[in-house]
Amino acid sequence: MLVLLFMTCIQVTGGEEDYTVVGVKGSVVKVCQLVGDFDRERNQSTLSLTFTRYGVGGTDLGVSFEHGRKLIFLFGDTVGRSTLQLSGKDDSYAYTADENPDDGLSLVFYTDASGRFLPPIVQGVSQGPFEVPMEGIDVDGVAYAYFTTNHTNERTMGSSVLARFDDNSMTFTYLYTLSTDKFLNVQVVAVDNSCVRGLPESSGRGLLIWGSGEYRKSDPYLAYMPLKHIEDKSTVRYFKGLDGEGNPTWSDSEKDATTLFHDPIIGEFSVAWNPFLSRWIMLYDGVFMRSSPLPWGPWSSRQVLFDALKDGGLGHFIHWPGHDNVSDPFRQSTWGGPYGPYMIEKFTRGGDRRSTIYFTLSTWNPYTVVLMRAELQAKPMDEAITNEATIDRSTTIKSQTITPRTMSPAETTSTGTKGFTISTECVTTSPATTSAGEAKTTATKPPTSTLAGPAFPAAKSTMVITTVIIVASLAVGIGALRLLKKRPAKPS
Repeated sequence: MLVLLFMTCIQVTGGEEDYTVVGVKGSVVKVCQLVGDFDRERNQSTLSLTFTRYGVGGTDLGVSFEHGRKLIFLFGDTVGRSTLQLSGKDDSYAYTADENPDDGLSLVFYTDASGRFLPPIVQGVSQGPFEVPMEGIDVDGVAYAYFTTNHTNERTMGSSVLARFDDNSMTFTYLYTLSTDKFLNVQVVAVDNSCVRGLPESSGRGLLIWGSGEYRKSDPYLAYMPLKHIEDKSTVRYFKGLDGEGNPTWSDSEKDATTLFHDPIIGEFSVAWNPFLSRWIMLYDGVFMRSSPLPWGPWSSRQVLFDALKDGGLGHFIHWPGHDNVSDPFRQSTWGGPYGPYMIEKFTRGGDRRSTIYFTLSTWNPYTVVLMRAELQAKPMDEAITNEATIDRSTTIKSQTITPRTMSPAETTSTGTKGFTISTECVTTSPATTSAGEAKTTATKPPTSTLAGPAFPAAKSTMVITTVIIVASLAVGIGALRLLKKRPAKPS
Protein backbone atom coordinates (compact mmCIF):
# COMPACT_ATOMS: atom_id res chain seq x y z
CA MET A 1 0.00 0.00 0.00
CA LEU A 2 1.30 3.44 -0.90
CA VAL A 3 1.99 5.54 2.18
CA LEU A 4 2.37 9.26 1.71
CA LEU A 5 4.81 11.38 3.66
CA PHE A 6 2.62 14.21 4.82
CA MET A 7 4.90 17.21 4.65
CA THR A 8 4.30 20.89 4.38
CA CYS A 9 7.11 23.34 4.03
CA ILE A 10 9.55 24.82 6.44
CA GLN A 11 10.50 28.20 5.00
CA VAL A 12 13.74 29.82 6.06
CA THR A 13 13.30 33.57 6.02
CA GLY A 14 15.11 36.53 7.52
CA GLY A 15 15.11 37.58 11.15
CA GLU A 16 14.70 35.29 14.14
CA GLU A 17 11.78 35.72 16.51
CA ASP A 18 12.92 36.09 20.10
CA TYR A 19 10.98 33.35 21.87
CA THR A 20 11.48 29.85 23.14
CA VAL A 21 9.24 26.95 24.14
CA VAL A 22 8.41 25.98 27.72
CA GLY A 23 6.13 23.48 29.37
CA VAL A 24 2.94 24.74 30.96
CA LYS A 25 3.27 24.22 34.71
CA GLY A 26 1.21 21.30 36.00
CA SER A 27 0.24 20.10 32.53
CA VAL A 28 2.38 16.95 32.30
CA VAL A 29 0.21 13.96 33.18
CA LYS A 30 0.10 10.23 32.68
CA VAL A 31 -2.68 9.27 30.27
CA CYS A 32 -2.48 5.50 30.68
CA GLN A 33 -0.21 2.52 31.18
CA LEU A 34 0.44 0.88 27.81
CA VAL A 35 2.04 -2.44 28.80
CA GLY A 36 1.21 -5.27 31.18
CA ASP A 37 -2.16 -6.44 32.49
CA PHE A 38 -2.63 -4.26 35.54
CA ASP A 39 -2.05 -0.60 36.41
CA ARG A 40 -1.18 -0.73 40.12
CA GLU A 41 -1.36 3.03 40.56
CA ARG A 42 -4.96 3.20 39.37
CA ASN A 43 -5.95 -0.26 40.60
CA GLN A 44 -7.39 -1.27 37.24
CA SER A 45 -6.67 -3.47 34.24
CA THR A 46 -4.82 -2.01 31.29
CA LEU A 47 -6.64 -1.48 28.01
CA SER A 48 -4.45 -3.87 26.02
CA LEU A 49 -3.93 -6.72 28.57
CA THR A 50 -0.62 -7.39 26.89
CA PHE A 51 0.44 -10.35 29.04
CA THR A 52 -2.85 -12.23 28.77
CA ARG A 53 -3.14 -11.64 25.02
CA TYR A 54 0.49 -11.62 23.81
CA GLY A 55 2.76 -12.74 26.66
CA VAL A 56 4.21 -9.23 27.14
CA GLY A 57 4.59 -8.74 30.88
CA GLY A 58 6.90 -5.74 30.85
CA THR A 59 9.07 -3.74 28.49
CA ASP A 60 10.46 -0.25 27.83
CA LEU A 61 11.07 2.39 25.12
CA GLY A 62 8.13 2.61 22.69
CA VAL A 63 9.47 4.47 19.67
CA SER A 64 6.66 5.03 17.19
CA PHE A 65 6.23 5.73 13.48
CA GLU A 66 3.37 5.57 10.98
CA HIS A 67 3.32 2.75 8.43
CA GLY A 68 0.26 2.18 6.29
CA ARG A 69 -2.76 2.81 8.46
CA LYS A 70 -0.93 1.72 11.57
CA LEU A 71 1.09 3.51 14.21
CA ILE A 72 3.89 1.06 15.01
CA PHE A 73 5.64 1.01 18.40
CA LEU A 74 9.12 -0.50 18.81
CA PHE A 75 9.84 -1.74 22.34
CA GLY A 76 13.12 -2.71 23.99
CA ASP A 77 14.02 -5.57 26.33
CA THR A 78 10.76 -7.42 26.89
CA VAL A 79 9.95 -9.90 29.67
CA GLY A 80 7.17 -12.45 29.42
CA ARG A 81 6.51 -15.29 26.99
CA SER A 82 7.75 -14.81 23.44
CA THR A 83 7.37 -17.09 20.45
CA LEU A 84 11.14 -17.75 20.53
CA GLN A 85 12.82 -19.76 23.28
CA LEU A 86 16.05 -17.78 23.44
CA SER A 87 18.67 -17.86 26.17
CA GLY A 88 19.11 -14.10 26.02
CA LYS A 89 16.31 -11.55 25.88
CA ASP A 90 13.70 -10.44 23.40
CA ASP A 91 12.44 -7.11 22.10
CA SER A 92 8.87 -6.64 20.86
CA TYR A 93 6.80 -4.45 18.57
CA ALA A 94 3.14 -3.58 18.28
CA TYR A 95 0.72 -1.29 16.46
CA THR A 96 -2.45 0.68 17.06
CA ALA A 97 -5.12 2.14 14.82
CA ASP A 98 -6.47 4.43 17.56
CA GLU A 99 -6.88 8.09 16.71
CA ASN A 100 -7.66 9.59 20.13
CA PRO A 101 -4.81 9.18 22.64
CA ASP A 102 -6.84 10.69 25.49
CA ASP A 103 -8.93 7.52 25.57
CA GLY A 104 -5.79 5.42 25.89
CA LEU A 105 -4.16 3.35 23.14
CA SER A 106 -5.10 -0.24 22.39
CA LEU A 107 -1.95 -2.08 21.29
CA VAL A 108 -1.85 -5.18 19.10
CA PHE A 109 1.51 -6.96 19.28
CA TYR A 110 3.06 -8.79 16.37
CA THR A 111 2.78 -12.52 17.09
CA ASP A 112 3.14 -15.92 15.47
CA ALA A 113 0.39 -18.55 15.20
CA SER A 114 0.72 -19.36 18.90
CA GLY A 115 -0.32 -15.84 19.82
CA ARG A 116 2.90 -15.05 21.69
CA PHE A 117 4.79 -11.87 20.86
CA LEU A 118 7.24 -12.02 17.99
CA PRO A 119 10.59 -10.26 18.54
CA PRO A 120 11.88 -7.99 15.71
CA ILE A 121 14.85 -10.18 14.81
CA VAL A 122 17.53 -8.91 12.41
CA GLN A 123 19.41 -11.94 11.12
CA GLY A 124 23.15 -11.77 11.76
CA VAL A 125 22.87 -8.90 14.26
CA SER A 126 23.44 -9.33 18.00
CA GLN A 127 20.26 -8.44 19.93
CA GLY A 128 20.91 -8.94 23.64
CA PRO A 129 20.57 -6.37 26.47
CA PHE A 130 21.07 -2.76 25.32
CA GLU A 131 20.68 -4.00 21.73
CA VAL A 132 17.25 -2.69 20.84
CA PRO A 133 15.11 -1.10 18.12
CA MET A 134 15.32 2.65 18.61
CA GLU A 135 13.77 4.36 15.58
CA GLY A 136 11.60 3.68 12.55
CA ILE A 137 10.36 5.40 9.41
CA ASP A 138 8.14 4.70 6.42
CA VAL A 139 9.57 5.60 3.01
CA ASP A 140 7.11 5.22 0.14
CA GLY A 141 5.31 2.33 1.81
CA VAL A 142 8.43 0.49 3.00
CA ALA A 143 9.20 0.40 6.72
CA TYR A 144 12.75 0.74 8.05
CA ALA A 145 14.01 0.38 11.61
CA TYR A 146 17.25 1.37 13.32
CA PHE A 147 18.75 -0.89 16.00
CA THR A 148 21.56 -0.54 18.52
CA THR A 149 23.90 -3.53 18.76
CA ASN A 150 27.40 -4.73 19.74
CA HIS A 151 26.99 -4.21 23.49
CA THR A 152 30.06 -5.07 25.60
CA ASN A 153 31.07 -4.54 29.21
CA GLU A 154 33.30 -1.71 28.01
CA ARG A 155 30.74 -0.06 25.72
CA THR A 156 27.05 0.05 26.48
CA MET A 157 26.13 0.41 22.80
CA GLY A 158 28.79 -0.28 20.21
CA SER A 159 27.06 0.46 16.91
CA SER A 160 23.79 1.15 15.13
CA VAL A 161 22.36 -0.61 12.09
CA LEU A 162 19.53 -0.05 9.61
CA ALA A 163 17.15 -2.86 8.63
CA ARG A 164 14.25 -3.12 6.16
CA PHE A 165 10.94 -4.63 7.31
CA ASP A 166 8.92 -7.09 5.21
CA ASP A 167 5.22 -6.88 6.10
CA ASN A 168 4.38 -10.32 4.72
CA SER A 169 7.08 -12.36 6.45
CA MET A 170 7.38 -9.99 9.43
CA THR A 171 11.16 -10.14 9.15
CA PHE A 172 13.89 -7.49 9.22
CA THR A 173 16.78 -7.53 6.75
CA TYR A 174 20.11 -5.96 7.67
CA LEU A 175 21.16 -3.19 5.25
CA TYR A 176 24.24 -1.54 6.75
CA THR A 177 25.98 -0.33 9.90
CA LEU A 178 25.12 3.33 10.29
CA SER A 179 27.61 4.30 13.00
CA THR A 180 30.10 3.14 15.60
CA ASP A 181 30.68 6.65 16.95
CA LYS A 182 28.30 9.64 17.06
CA PHE A 183 25.01 8.17 15.79
CA LEU A 184 24.41 5.17 18.04
CA ASN A 185 20.95 6.34 19.09
CA VAL A 186 19.19 8.21 16.30
CA GLN A 187 16.05 10.18 15.53
CA VAL A 188 15.02 10.69 11.90
CA VAL A 189 12.54 13.05 10.24
CA ALA A 190 11.73 13.32 6.51
CA VAL A 191 11.69 16.83 5.01
CA ASP A 192 11.08 18.65 1.75
CA ASN A 193 14.55 19.94 0.85
CA SER A 194 13.23 23.06 -0.89
CA CYS A 195 11.74 24.20 2.41
CA VAL A 196 14.92 24.05 4.50
CA ARG A 197 17.60 26.35 3.14
CA GLY A 198 21.07 25.12 3.93
CA LEU A 199 20.70 21.37 3.37
CA PRO A 200 23.18 19.57 1.07
CA GLU A 201 20.41 19.34 -1.56
CA SER A 202 17.91 22.04 -2.49
CA SER A 203 15.25 19.83 -4.12
CA GLY A 204 13.63 16.46 -3.55
CA ARG A 205 13.04 14.84 -0.19
CA GLY A 206 15.65 14.41 2.49
CA LEU A 207 16.15 12.62 5.79
CA LEU A 208 17.40 14.53 8.82
CA ILE A 209 19.24 12.27 11.27
CA TRP A 210 19.94 13.44 14.81
CA GLY A 211 22.28 11.20 16.80
CA SER A 212 23.98 10.65 20.13
CA GLY A 213 27.19 8.75 20.75
CA GLU A 214 28.49 7.16 23.95
CA TYR A 215 25.47 6.10 25.93
CA ARG A 216 24.28 8.87 28.25
CA LYS A 217 27.62 10.62 27.89
CA SER A 218 26.96 12.34 24.58
CA ASP A 219 26.04 15.68 23.07
CA PRO A 220 23.69 15.56 20.04
CA TYR A 221 24.78 15.57 16.38
CA LEU A 222 23.05 16.01 13.02
CA ALA A 223 23.33 14.36 9.61
CA TYR A 224 21.40 14.32 6.32
CA MET A 225 20.81 11.93 3.43
CA PRO A 226 18.52 11.90 0.37
CA LEU A 227 15.35 10.05 1.37
CA LYS A 228 15.29 7.96 -1.81
CA HIS A 229 18.79 6.70 -0.99
CA ILE A 230 18.02 5.60 2.56
CA GLU A 231 19.53 2.19 1.73
CA ASP A 232 22.83 3.75 0.61
CA LYS A 233 24.96 4.83 3.58
CA SER A 234 27.50 6.55 1.30
CA THR A 235 24.99 9.37 0.73
CA VAL A 236 25.02 10.48 4.39
CA ARG A 237 26.39 13.99 5.03
CA TYR A 238 27.30 15.23 8.50
CA PHE A 239 26.69 18.71 9.87
CA LYS A 240 30.09 20.20 10.72
CA GLY A 241 29.08 23.69 11.83
CA LEU A 242 28.35 27.12 10.37
CA ASP A 243 30.61 29.13 8.09
CA GLY A 244 31.49 32.78 8.62
CA GLU A 245 28.17 33.89 7.16
CA GLY A 246 26.10 31.58 9.32
CA ASN A 247 25.43 28.97 6.63
CA PRO A 248 25.51 25.26 7.57
CA THR A 249 28.41 23.20 6.22
CA TRP A 250 28.47 19.46 5.62
CA SER A 251 31.03 16.65 5.38
CA ASP A 252 31.00 13.08 4.12
CA SER A 253 33.02 12.01 7.18
CA GLU A 254 31.36 11.23 10.52
CA LYS A 255 34.45 12.36 12.40
CA ASP A 256 33.73 15.93 11.23
CA ALA A 257 30.26 15.96 12.84
CA THR A 258 30.06 18.74 15.43
CA THR A 259 27.87 18.97 18.50
CA LEU A 260 24.66 20.98 18.33
CA PHE A 261 24.92 22.01 22.00
CA HIS A 262 26.82 20.90 25.09
CA ASP A 263 24.98 18.65 27.52
CA PRO A 264 26.81 15.29 27.59
CA ILE A 265 24.11 13.17 29.21
CA ILE A 266 22.12 12.20 26.13
CA GLY A 267 21.25 8.59 25.34
CA GLU A 268 17.61 8.03 24.37
CA PHE A 269 15.98 11.13 22.90
CA SER A 270 13.34 12.26 20.43
CA VAL A 271 13.01 15.15 17.99
CA ALA A 272 9.91 16.38 16.17
CA TRP A 273 8.79 19.50 14.32
CA ASN A 274 5.90 21.25 16.08
CA PRO A 275 3.87 23.24 13.54
CA PHE A 276 1.90 25.12 16.21
CA LEU A 277 5.05 26.48 17.84
CA SER A 278 7.16 26.70 14.66
CA ARG A 279 9.99 24.96 16.45
CA TRP A 280 11.87 21.70 16.50
CA ILE A 281 11.35 20.08 19.90
CA MET A 282 13.86 17.72 21.52
CA LEU A 283 13.14 15.62 24.62
CA TYR A 284 15.76 13.60 26.49
CA ASP A 285 16.80 12.21 29.87
CA GLY A 286 13.94 12.21 32.38
CA VAL A 287 12.66 14.74 31.06
CA PHE A 288 14.49 17.76 29.65
CA MET A 289 13.29 19.76 26.63
CA ARG A 290 14.98 22.09 24.13
CA SER A 291 13.64 23.90 21.07
CA SER A 292 15.13 25.35 17.90
CA PRO A 293 13.89 27.15 14.77
CA LEU A 294 16.25 25.11 12.57
CA PRO A 295 17.48 21.50 12.64
CA TRP A 296 21.03 22.55 13.60
CA GLY A 297 20.11 25.35 15.99
CA PRO A 298 20.36 27.59 17.76
CA TRP A 299 18.94 25.21 20.37
CA SER A 300 17.49 26.82 23.48
CA SER A 301 18.83 26.27 26.95
CA ARG A 302 17.25 23.20 28.46
CA GLN A 303 13.90 23.35 30.18
CA VAL A 304 12.57 20.92 32.77
CA LEU A 305 9.44 19.40 31.22
CA PHE A 306 8.83 16.60 33.73
CA ASP A 307 10.27 16.28 37.25
CA ALA A 308 9.49 12.80 38.58
CA LEU A 309 9.21 13.99 42.17
CA LYS A 310 7.48 17.34 41.77
CA ASP A 311 5.13 16.29 38.97
CA GLY A 312 3.54 13.24 40.56
CA GLY A 313 5.72 10.47 39.14
CA LEU A 314 7.61 9.04 42.11
CA GLY A 315 5.27 7.48 44.63
CA HIS A 316 2.48 7.32 42.06
CA PHE A 317 3.33 5.44 38.85
CA ILE A 318 7.12 5.36 39.38
CA HIS A 319 8.23 3.31 42.40
CA TRP A 320 9.55 5.14 45.47
CA PRO A 321 10.52 2.47 48.03
CA GLY A 322 8.40 2.71 51.15
CA HIS A 323 5.90 5.16 49.64
CA ASP A 324 3.77 3.12 47.21
CA ASN A 325 2.72 -0.35 46.12
CA VAL A 326 3.48 -0.07 42.41
CA SER A 327 6.76 -2.03 42.42
CA ASP A 328 7.28 -5.21 40.42
CA PRO A 329 7.50 -8.36 42.60
CA PHE A 330 10.90 -8.94 44.25
CA ARG A 331 11.97 -5.36 43.43
CA GLN A 332 10.44 -3.40 46.30
CA SER A 333 13.83 -1.87 47.21
CA THR A 334 14.60 -0.93 43.61
CA TRP A 335 13.89 2.67 42.66
CA GLY A 336 11.98 3.47 39.51
CA GLY A 337 13.01 6.32 37.23
CA PRO A 338 11.81 8.01 34.02
CA TYR A 339 13.72 7.68 30.74
CA GLY A 340 13.11 7.38 27.02
CA PRO A 341 10.67 10.26 26.31
CA TYR A 342 9.57 9.55 22.73
CA MET A 343 7.17 12.02 21.15
CA ILE A 344 4.29 10.62 19.08
CA GLU A 345 4.21 13.16 16.28
CA LYS A 346 0.90 11.91 14.89
CA PHE A 347 -1.02 13.12 17.94
CA THR A 348 0.47 16.62 18.24
CA ARG A 349 -2.21 19.32 18.22
CA GLY A 350 -2.61 22.95 19.21
CA GLY A 351 -3.24 26.55 18.22
CA ASP A 352 -1.27 29.74 17.92
CA ARG A 353 1.87 29.52 20.09
CA ARG A 354 0.46 26.66 22.19
CA SER A 355 0.51 22.91 21.65
CA THR A 356 -0.34 19.56 23.25
CA ILE A 357 2.18 16.78 22.75
CA TYR A 358 2.09 13.09 23.65
CA PHE A 359 5.08 10.89 24.39
CA THR A 360 5.89 7.46 25.73
CA LEU A 361 7.95 7.22 28.92
CA SER A 362 9.65 4.21 30.53
CA THR A 363 9.59 3.88 34.32
CA TRP A 364 12.05 1.00 35.11
CA ASN A 365 10.11 -0.03 38.23
CA PRO A 366 7.43 -0.95 37.49
CA TYR A 367 9.05 -2.18 34.30
CA THR A 368 6.56 -0.71 31.87
CA VAL A 369 5.80 2.11 29.44
CA VAL A 370 3.24 4.84 30.02
CA LEU A 371 1.64 7.36 27.67
CA MET A 372 2.20 10.97 28.77
CA ARG A 373 0.60 14.28 27.74
CA ALA A 374 2.09 17.77 28.09
CA GLU A 375 1.14 21.33 27.18
CA LEU A 376 3.78 23.55 25.59
CA GLN A 377 3.72 27.26 24.87
CA ALA A 378 5.92 29.89 23.27
CA LYS A 379 7.41 32.39 25.70
CA PRO A 380 9.56 35.48 25.22
CA MET A 381 13.17 34.78 26.15
CA ASP A 382 13.15 37.10 29.15
CA GLU A 383 10.13 35.29 30.62
CA ALA A 384 11.33 31.77 29.90
CA ILE A 385 14.85 32.03 31.26
CA THR A 386 13.72 31.40 34.84
CA ASN A 387 12.67 27.88 33.82
CA GLU A 388 16.25 26.78 33.16
CA ALA A 389 16.45 25.03 36.52
CA THR A 390 17.63 21.44 36.42
CA ILE A 391 15.87 18.33 37.56
CA ASP A 392 17.17 17.28 40.96
CA ARG A 393 19.22 14.20 40.13
CA SER A 394 17.57 12.48 43.07
CA THR A 395 14.37 12.42 41.05
CA THR A 396 15.92 11.29 37.79
CA ILE A 397 17.36 8.02 39.15
CA LYS A 398 20.29 7.89 36.76
CA SER A 399 22.89 5.87 38.61
CA GLN A 400 23.67 3.64 41.54
CA THR A 401 24.45 6.69 43.65
CA ILE A 402 22.32 9.78 43.27
CA THR A 403 24.13 13.08 43.15
CA PRO A 404 22.74 16.50 42.28
CA ARG A 405 23.90 17.98 38.99
CA THR A 406 23.56 21.66 38.17
CA MET A 407 23.56 23.24 34.76
CA SER A 408 26.23 25.78 34.03
CA PRO A 409 25.08 28.93 32.23
CA ALA A 410 27.74 28.09 29.66
CA GLU A 411 26.01 24.80 28.80
CA THR A 412 23.65 26.26 26.23
CA THR A 413 24.36 26.12 22.52
CA SER A 414 27.48 25.75 20.42
CA THR A 415 25.88 26.70 17.12
CA GLY A 416 24.01 29.79 16.14
CA THR A 417 22.02 31.09 13.21
CA LYS A 418 22.52 34.24 11.20
CA GLY A 419 19.45 35.68 9.51
CA PHE A 420 17.33 32.52 9.56
CA THR A 421 13.93 31.74 11.02
CA ILE A 422 10.84 29.74 10.15
CA SER A 423 7.46 31.16 9.25
CA THR A 424 4.47 29.94 11.23
CA GLU A 425 2.59 28.48 8.28
CA CYS A 426 5.50 26.47 6.90
CA VAL A 427 5.92 23.14 8.63
CA THR A 428 7.62 19.78 8.19
CA THR A 429 6.41 16.49 9.55
CA SER A 430 7.05 12.84 8.67
CA PRO A 431 5.74 9.44 9.66
CA ALA A 432 8.85 8.97 11.75
CA THR A 433 8.75 9.80 15.39
CA THR A 434 11.24 8.95 18.12
CA SER A 435 14.27 6.91 18.67
CA ALA A 436 15.83 4.99 21.32
CA GLY A 437 18.41 2.79 22.63
CA GLU A 438 17.84 1.76 26.15
CA ALA A 439 18.54 2.51 29.79
CA LYS A 440 17.72 1.37 33.22
CA THR A 441 19.18 0.81 36.66
CA THR A 442 18.67 0.86 40.37
CA ALA A 443 19.15 3.64 42.85
CA THR A 444 19.98 3.07 46.46
CA LYS A 445 19.30 6.43 48.15
CA PRO A 446 16.00 8.17 48.89
CA PRO A 447 15.30 11.57 47.32
CA THR A 448 17.14 14.40 49.05
CA SER A 449 15.09 17.22 47.59
CA THR A 450 13.69 19.61 50.18
CA LEU A 451 10.55 19.68 48.03
CA ALA A 452 9.84 16.02 48.68
CA GLY A 453 7.06 16.87 51.15
CA PRO A 454 5.03 14.21 52.91
CA ALA A 455 5.07 10.60 51.86
CA PHE A 456 2.85 9.75 48.93
CA PRO A 457 -0.09 7.53 49.86
CA ALA A 458 0.34 3.83 49.24
CA ALA A 459 -1.86 2.07 46.72
CA LYS A 460 -4.91 0.34 48.14
CA SER A 461 -4.00 -2.95 49.80
CA THR A 462 -7.47 -4.35 49.15
CA MET A 463 -7.13 -4.52 45.39
CA VAL A 464 -8.46 -7.67 43.79
CA ILE A 465 -5.85 -9.21 41.51
CA THR A 466 -6.69 -12.06 39.20
CA THR A 467 -4.51 -15.12 38.78
CA VAL A 468 -3.42 -13.89 35.37
CA ILE A 469 -2.29 -10.58 36.83
CA ILE A 470 -0.29 -12.36 39.55
CA VAL A 471 1.43 -14.55 36.98
CA ALA A 472 2.17 -11.53 34.78
CA SER A 473 3.62 -9.62 37.73
CA LEU A 474 5.84 -12.53 38.71
CA ALA A 475 7.02 -12.81 35.11
CA VAL A 476 7.95 -9.14 35.06
CA GLY A 477 9.71 -9.35 38.42
CA ILE A 478 11.72 -12.41 37.48
CA GLY A 479 12.44 -11.02 34.02
CA ALA A 480 13.62 -7.70 35.45
CA LEU A 481 15.94 -9.53 37.86
CA ARG A 482 17.34 -11.39 34.85
CA LEU A 483 17.94 -8.10 33.04
CA LEU A 484 19.67 -6.63 36.10
CA LYS A 485 22.09 -9.55 36.14
CA LYS A 486 22.90 -8.99 32.49
CA ARG A 487 23.19 -5.20 32.60
CA PRO A 488 26.13 -3.09 33.72
CA ALA A 489 25.42 -0.26 36.13
CA LYS A 490 23.69 2.66 34.42
CA PRO A 491 26.27 5.31 33.53
CA SER A 492 25.97 8.56 35.44
